[in-house]
This record gives sequence, structure tokens and C-alpha cells, in this order.
Amino acid sequence: MNNIKESKMAESIEAPSSTGIQLSYAIGNFLITFIGVVFDTRTFIFYETEVGLPVLFILLSFIIYGIWNMVNDPFIGYLSDKPNILWKRWGRRFPWIFIGAILYCIFFLLLFAPPNVDPVKDALLIFLYLTIITCLIDFFLSVWNVNFLAQAPDRFRSQNERTKIGGIGSILGLVGVAIGVLIPPLFITYGNKQSYFTAAAIIMIVGLICVVLMIPGTRENQTMIDRAMQLASEGKKEEEKASFWKVLRFALKKRNFMAFVLAYTCWQILVVVMVASIPYLNQYILKQPASSEVFLTAGVLLGSLVSVPLWVMLARRKGNRITFFIGFLVTAAAAVPLLFVSDVLGAFISTLLVGVGIGATYAISLAMLSDVLDEIVIERKTREEGIFLGIRTFFVRLSYICQAIIFTTVHIATGFNPIPGASQTDLAIWGIRLHTALIPIFIILIGGGIFWKFCDLKPEKVEIIRAKLKELQL
Repeated sequence: MNNIKESKMAESIEAPSSTGIQLSYAIGNFLITFIGVVFDTRTFIFYETEVGLPVLFILLSFIIYGIWNMVNDPFIGYLSDKPNILWKRWGRRFPWIFIGAILYCIFFLLLFAPPNVDPVKDALLIFLYLTIITCLIDFFLSVWNVNFLAQAPDRFRSQNERTKIGGIGSILGLVGVAIGVLIPPLFITYGNKQSYFTAAAIIMIVGLICVVLMIPGTRENQTMIDRAMQLASEGKKEEEKASFWKVLRFALKKRNFMAFVLAYTCWQILVVVMVASIPYLNQYILKQPASSEVFLTAGVLLGSLVSVPLWVMLARRKGNRITFFIGFLVTAAAAVPLLFVSDVLGAFISTLLVGVGIGATYAISLAMLSDVLDEIVIERKTREEGIFLGIRTFFVRLSYICQAIIFTTVHIATGFNPIPGASQTDLAIWGIRLHTALIPIFIILIGGGIFWKFCDLKPEKVEIIRAKLKELQL
């Protein structure tokens, strides 16, 4: 009987999920990029130029926010891997995803409702508000997103399925970026704080709709629940489990895992810094109203959407590793023209080229991450994706500290004037170009070099790992 049961479980592990389930799951990619791009694009400039909070307070707030991530993300991953009473009825990941995503959307709105006080006299009050709200937003983001990503290697098993969900997810993610940048300019007026709140309220409503649409794709099926319960009863007894710090030390020693995490973090820094630079580029260099930001985003969307199918095809032929690396090189080369653009058309063409490179990482990162986690599962003989995703998320969230440090350093050094629409000196204009293109190019090349040198997950090794997974029924 046990052999029959194990055989059926092995068959179910390899059975591909339906397109509807894949689409529902991939909406999570839309949600994270949709709200994430608004957070990345608007938070710093909103508190610097609209609220009037001194830039050093913003920097300090972002640093505290980053330190919070050092505990928040890995701990959430570790905690979500621990069995609890909800597993048998609702599944291992679904409750975390559903509840966390709802609260994430709600607290995002509060980010754009700071106390209406004097930003100089009451700078400390606004600083505390910004710090607390951003930390809460990140907490609920971690609660749902760590579990959302940790579910992928368990739910999607084959290379074709992973690249397919990667392709669908990347397209929806890019649409999320586009809509997330499209909606705010339709409601935002430079110099009007209330307009930001209106835009954020609409973003929140769309986000809550996405949470509902994600339910079919993120709620575990019975096979996944049974597998989780088996792991809980046989391989994850409390007295047999490694401590959090032991698992953390193990993760930091895994070459392929850390090569991917560091490279992906560099890519994330590029995206966060470049996206957050768009309003500065549009307002102070191109001298256009907020609505013109749509054209800059349209270039990224078009380039990415056109390139995603090509990147997926390349990954299926040559493997995830080389495709991931080539995407980094293309992104770096494509960002060079942004150092010189001075009109909307030139900016559109430049972002179109950047979108082609960015499309590779959107399309392949989930498949590449799954390959990395599969190797760890083989070695540890159990599935603990949550803590490893938490560690990965911790490094990725450092991108916000980097963005704050870069912006603060550049703006102070170049004498940037934070008044909306103010005329900037030539040095300040060069500073904006510096954090729009040159610094991101340097960072992405470092990430690509680290990944290529230390990651050895070539197609033949990946196939061996998948065969062992099937053998171990993991």
C-alpha cells in the first residue's frame, strides 16, 4: 500500500498545473510589481519634494527600514516553514499569502497620508511616521511574498512549466510596472500632496482585487498539503530541526545560492534606482508634467514584452544560467544612452532598450531561483524554501537602503533643489543623470560578474538535480 501511495504521489508531483492555475498564481507577480513600482518611484520624491522632510531624515528612515529587513525577512521565512494547525485545512503557504497581501495593500495607502504638520519644526514626527509605516509595509510584504515565492518550486516542477510560469509572470509583472507608473501621473499634480493620496487609494483598490484573483493559484491542492504534512510528521519534528542560525549559516555557505542572491540584488538595485529616478528625470531634465512619465514607462514595457518570449526560448535551448547572465549585459549596455537624453523621444527609445535587458531577468529569475533551491532541497532532504526566500528577500530589500544612500549623497553633493519644478544647476542635472544611469550600470556589471564566476548550475547539472528530486519524492 505504501508503494502504491508513494507511486501516486510521485506521479502527482510531475503532473503540470492548469493554465488557469498558472495565470492565477502569476497575478502575484503583477501585485508585487504594481504596488512595488509606486513605492519605489514615489516614496523618496514624495517625502523630499512634496512633504518637505529634510533629505537626511529620509536617509535615516530608509536605513532603519533596511535594518528591520535583516530580522524581518529571514525570520518570516523561518517561521512560515514551521508546522502549525492551519496546514492540514488551508495549506502551508496560502494563509500567509492571503492575509499578508490584504494588509500590505491597506498599509501602502497610509504611506501617503503623513501628519499635516510643519516639515521642519515637526520633522521628527514625520520621520517616525515614515519609518513605522515603511516597516509595516515591508513586514506584510514579507509575510505574503516570501511564501508566494517559496511555493513555486513545490508547485511547478519541470523546466517547461517553470519557464512558462516565468514567462506569464514576467509579462504580468511588466504590465504591473506599466500600470503602476501609468495610474499615479493621471492623478498626481506636482506640488499637491492630496493628489498622491488619491492615486494611492486607487492603487490599493486594484491591489485588493488582485489578492482575490490570486486565491485559486496560491491555495495548495491536496497533494501539496499531504506532502507538507508528511514532511511535518517525518522530517521536521521540533527536536530534529536545525536552529534558525544554523540554517542561515548553511545558506550563506552555498555558492550557487549566494551567487544568485547577490546578482539578483544588484539587478534589484538597478531597477529601484532607475525607476525612482524617472520623476526626477521627467520633472527637472525633460521639464515635462507628471503625465509624461507614461512615455518613459511605455518604453520599458514595450521592450520587455517583446523580448520576454525570446528570453524564454533562449533559456529552453541554452539554459537558465547563461540567459540570466546575458540579460545583465544587455541591461548595462542599454542604459548608456540615458546619460545623454534631453527630450521625451530620446528617453522613450532609451527605456525601450533598457526594457529588452530587464525582460530577461523578469522572465528567467523564477526558473533560476527554483534551480538554486532544488539543489539545496537535495542536500537537506527536506523543503525549507521559506527561510531561504527570506534570506534572499533580506538582500533584495537592501536595494532601498542603497537607493536612499545614492540619492542623498548625490543630491547633497550636487546641490539639488527639492522645490517642485525648481531650476537646477548643471551639476545637479549631472547628479540626476548619475543616479539614473551611470551608477546602476556599474552595479549591474558587478552583479553579472559575481553570478557568472560562482554559479555552476549548467543544464546538465540541473537535470541531475531534478532526477534526484524525483527519486527522493521531494
